[in-house]
Amino acid sequence: MLIERKDLILLVIFYLLGVSLHYLIDIIHIPLYFDKYGMIFAAYILGPIWSGFIGLVTALTFSVTDLTYFIRSIPWLISGVLFGLAFKNRKIEMKPYVKLALISLAIIAIPVGDFLVYTVIAYYPLESHVLEFSSIFNLFMNQFIDVVITLLISLLLIRNQTKIKIPNKKFAGIDTTKLLSIIVLLIVLIPSFLINQTNDTALDGRIPVPEGWTYVVTRMDFVWSPMGAKGVNYYLYPPGRFNRSDPGYQVWFGVYWVQGRYGISPDHKYDAKAIYAFSIIDQDFWLGLHGKKDPKTTVHAVHKVYWGTVDNYEALIMFGSYDTQSDVSPYENVLLEGFLIVLYIQKYDRTAIVYACAVDRYWPVMNSTLWNLAMNIDFP
Repeated sequence: MLIERKDLILLVIFYLLGVSLHYLIDIIHIPLYFDKYGMIFAAYILGPIWSGFIGLVTALTFSVTDLTYFIRSIPWLISGVLFGLAFKNRKIEMKPYVKLALISLAIIAIPVGDFLVYTVIAYYPLESHVLEFSSIFNLFMNQFIDVVITLLISLLLIRNQTKIKIPNKKFAGIDTTKLLSIIVLLIVLIPSFLINQTNDTALDGRIPVPEGWTYVVTRMDFVWSPMGAKGVNYYLYPPGRFNRSDPGYQVWFGVYWVQGRYGISPDHKYDAKAIYAFSIIDQDFWLGLHGKKDPKTTVHAVHKVYWGTVDNYEALIMFGSYDTQSDVSPYENVLLEGFLIVLYIQKYDRTAIVYACAVDRYWPVMNSTLWNLAMNIDFP
């Protein structure tokens, strides 16, 4: 038999542990992930083949809600194998510095992999105009911190269980009944995925979609990597969006549905830079995906900022413009006129950022349509 029954049960536990904690942590908005415990436990207990397998399938599971994990699962596979080689290599007696090198590579594999994937599929995220809107606790740094914390906690738990420094055996003293009990416990945690999905899709069906317009909902954690923010983008655009002679050219309308409170406070203070960051980084990422090698979106002007009421919520309303480029070759420079509306939905602990824009020459034509769309959103 390729794998013993007890090892198979352990694999199921390790898989469920990573997936369950990922979505549970997502619900409570901790900027870390805690989804690598299963991979590291497998590295200690089962070896490099199975730890690499757990890393791969755990990451692929997250692709259900974030398609970028299809590519990002490769660094997870590499990290799992490296941890497994360092902690449970049956064939080679390694010197301490070799183990340290393997552990170090395993720790940086996921954050460095994410950074490289981000750079390849979108654009270079260390441009000065992007750094201005970035956070030191971005996705890449958070992933690094997360792997280190996960490794330290896992080591403490395993040492406490096995009573040896570098465990070479399966968990001692845990029978099949206890293992099955742990599986049941982890399955109970799986509803955290459903809760998270319910929160993320709370606006679905509440945003008016004009006939002929394209409507898309996409997870934005990877897009907002430089910020380390998590959330969803509900966006739509008219059929003429890619036609230079159509008033719908380069028109965007949508809502960023961001975990936690961003940009506005209960006492009517606001952080403009934190608000701009979402759309600026999103626009650059989109342009990178569409072939623009050096996208650059910057604030051109702020025309008007005031507090108002939108669907019975207090909201910050901002009118202004961005300098950016078209996503249609030859990617000419364009001036996008538009508005942002920012409100906080306490029930879901989400910040809603409504955004709308059109190129300056068509803004007078599209203004009323976009504003009416915003005023007809049925916020929960």
